[in-house]
Amino acid sequence: MKQMIFSAMLLLMVGSITAQTESTNRKKFFYGFDLGMNHTHIQISKDNSITSVQNDFGFRLGLIAGSSLTDRVRLTINPALSFHNNILFYKPESSMVHTAFGTSFDFSILGTYGLNSHQNLSPYLTLGPTIQISLIDPEFSNQFKDRPNIGIEFGLGCAIKLKAYTLVPELRYAYGLTNINSNPTIPPSQVINFHSLKLVIGFTSLHR
Repeated sequence: MKQMIFSAMLLLMVGSITAQTESTNRKKFFYGFDLGMNHTHIQISKDNSITSVQNDFGFRLGLIAGSSLTDRVRLTINPALSFHNNILFYKPESSMVHTAFGTSFDFSILGTYGLNSHQNLSPYLTLGPTIQISLIDPEFSNQFKDRPNIGIEFGLGCAIKLKAYTLVPELRYAYGLTNINSNPTIPPSQVINFHSLKLVIGFTSLHR
């Protein structure tokens, strides 16, 4: 079911992009960077391999590049380096703890739909696919790499046009669709889903 939702969303996005490419004279490109906080929300199946989960705040740094397809629709690419703060406590006999995606490379492709603007304020909704890849190297750590996490990211934001740049605060939620469990000491039946709430502030070139 999750794979069907993800595939349908990708097809919808591709169709929208294809339809908009005919009006190339209306495209406006923009770029910038963002920074902010994240808060992990890990869900586990009812398996005795993990006794408890501790979620906490981390932070992230990202780049922004995109294009205005119409006056209301934009497409944004957002690669980022994220530092997560969480702990998975495994069953007592294993005496093991693990931080899921301690450091990860995140890559999101987000479509945004602008709502009614008010002077220099332009609120919008955002939706798109995202992927997280663990950057931990098991050869130099007692940890192990989590499986890549593919998910859906959605949220809302507001473009605040200033004199020299556009300030873009956003609140987004990344819902993981895949089981990231790669711990060799526990059974694959232990499902671990990684979700995160993100509060970011972007600084971009002027765009409407």
